[in-house]
Amino acid sequence: MAQLPVAARVVIYDAAVREAFDVGPGLSLMLAMNFLPRTTGLEGGPAVQASLADALRSRGVVKGTCKRIEGDAGGAPVCDAPEPGYIVRFSEIFRVSADSVQVHLAAERYNTPTSAPLELLRFEKAYQLVGTGTTWRVARAGRVTLRADALPGSTGGRATEYSVEESPR
Repeated sequence: MAQLPVAARVVIYDAAVREAFDVGPGLSLMLAMNFLPRTTGLEGGPAVQASLADALRSRGVVKGTCKRIEGDAGGAPVCDAPEPGYIVRFSEIFRVSADSVQVHLAAERYNTPTSAPLELLRFEKAYQLVGTGTTWRVARAGRVTLRADALPGSTGGRATEYSVEESPR
């Protein structure tokens, strides 16, 4: 894991979000308060520090936090938010080399208690960034595929396979 100050981590997570989404005023992103786990599946993961969550909100990367509430069968989860959007969940930042790091971003569309129900939509991407201090840029991006039997509620055991397919840059 890369030991970086909060300001650098915020810039890295912001760069990943900007690569994954068309960021604008109509996009509502809520932060999941747990990092992606280092082990199989999506359950668990270390807690996101309050200082990092506050800095992500202050920079405008996310609009708030969301504790995921299961939606109807086949539907998106529910967040107590003013508008529908996406829950984003990051991995911790891993050092690849002296000037490179890798981070994963998982996103899941959410409903609000009063919005029309949306279908479940989930994706995960991996990003390798180069930089130093608070100057980072995405150098490579790839899609991460998680086997269906590793998703929450499955009975397929702990076998998770990730394959990263590099996107053209």
